[in-house]
Amino acid sequence: MIIDSFAFMPLLIASVASFVTIVVLLADREQYNSLSLALHVLCAALMSAVSLYTAIYATYNLLVIGVTIASILIVLAVFINRFSKARNNDIASSSQKNALSQENIQRSVSEDIIPIAKDFVVQVTDSLVNISKLTPFIDNVNTTLLQTVKADGSVLLLIDEFEDLLVVESLVGAFPPPYRLPQEVPHTPLEVENSFRSTKFTLDQTIFGTVARTGKAELITNPREDSRLVENLPEPFLSLGSFIIVPLKVKDTVIGVLALSRSPSVMPFTKEDFDTATDLCDIASAAINIVYVHRSITEREELTREAGVASKIQSMIQLKKLPSIPTLSLGTVHQRAAGVCGDYYDIIPARKDRISFIVSDVAGKGITSLVIILMLRAMVRLTVNTKQSASTILTWLNKELSGEINLDHFASVALINYNMENSTIQFSVGGTIPIYLYKKSTGEISKISNITEPIGVEKSSVYTDDQCTVETDDIVISYTDGIVETTNINGEQYSKNRLLEVVKKNAHLSGKEIANKIRSELEAFSGEQFQHDDQTLLVLKIQ
Repeated sequence: MIIDSFAFMPLLIASVASFVTIVVLLADREQYNSLSLALHVLCAALMSAVSLYTAIYATYNLLVIGVTIASILIVLAVFINRFSKARNNDIASSSQKNALSQENIQRSVSEDIIPIAKDFVVQVTDSLVNISKLTPFIDNVNTTLLQTVKADGSVLLLIDEFEDLLVVESLVGAFPPPYRLPQEVPHTPLEVENSFRSTKFTLDQTIFGTVARTGKAELITNPREDSRLVENLPEPFLSLGSFIIVPLKVKDTVIGVLALSRSPSVMPFTKEDFDTATDLCDIASAAINIVYVHRSITEREELTREAGVASKIQSMIQLKKLPSIPTLSLGTVHQRAAGVCGDYYDIIPARKDRISFIVSDVAGKGITSLVIILMLRAMVRLTVNTKQSASTILTWLNKELSGEINLDHFASVALINYNMENSTIQFSVGGTIPIYLYKKSTGEISKISNITEPIGVEKSSVYTDDQCTVETDDIVISYTDGIVETTNINGEQYSKNRLLEVVKKNAHLSGKEIANKIRSELEAFSGEQFQHDDQTLLVLKIQ
């Protein structure tokens, strides 16, 4: 009997479930149309009544079983429908909230970055109009990023266009160097900052070089676990905190690096700080590149104008032809690389007993170099007519160039005085211009000059004379470093040894023919490779 009573428990449960279903249906009546709601309620009420009646009167047949199963299915369907709609509503609500949150974040980021971008554009325009404002522009870009991400220090480094070196262009705030400081640098804030500003980093040095080389931004929150960083303890101001280091890129080309630092006593940079810095660096890179490209174009145009004027002047002072000297056979090579030629040579039949030869290489390019050349030419042509020695003339030149004249240039100069009456050469060198002597009697060629202080560096410099006797078929040569530093397509230099070997092999030729051989050798060696330095060679063969 107990077992029979338990057998009707499912019917009681089905009856109660059907009744609950009616309550749920009425509560969610907004979800159904009138006909659907009426049918659901009617079915649930019928199932509830049949189940309850059967349980009470203990009648059990196929009809009752069918109604029970249908009741259970309808109950499940209603509750599944309700749960599904509730879940969909939660998902929709969550998605809407996320969308609104994302929209708010984007709006917040936009509201932060757009004014900065506009300010960069204004500054770029100002820098294009006034090129002298380039440094303030770089400083302002650096300061803006520091303030936006709430950093304690910021350093902006740019890659030198002629060398693969990172150069500090701007340093703002407190930025502890994350590399090993030189031992000679005192650990004081001022000395460390000055050292940092003047240091140039190769692309295989420090974390700055790594970021520039890889083009990958870095977020470093624990510097003591990063082997690429070095902490210069024990001074507290040198302690490392967190870092954001971002490459400044234009398309796929890295033009520099911007690094931000936070003190270890404050919260490290977050991913949001990192993303903001990265976005701002993209804008800053484009702005900086525009200014630098404009400056490069402006400087190139200025150099082109200067070169045009200087070339005309240089063509006026250049020897139209070599003088005819009975006891000498002369040959020259004189090739300008680009722009204003920094090399200068001259042959001056000063007196009956002396002919003066000068070969010089003026540092730098442009109008200033031309001014130095013109001064050298004028002073040498005036003084070689006197009885003063080569060293005295160089000493006078040096005092004049390093004296009251406000020109930050210097020159290497070789002055050779040939005495036809006693077959001697007297010479003096200021700087690195070499003089070589080939002796016919031995078949050997050797350097007879020494390296000294260039002209125009130190006013108190004093130069000395050297002298030697020359014989028939001896050869004297002097040249600028552009000759031996001529490069080929593989980056190899022509070298001094190649040059001297050509002279020895062709010593039986005239001075002019030897110079032509050297010119041909240089052209064959370099091919189509562009040369960055001027080339000047002077050959004197004794007859």
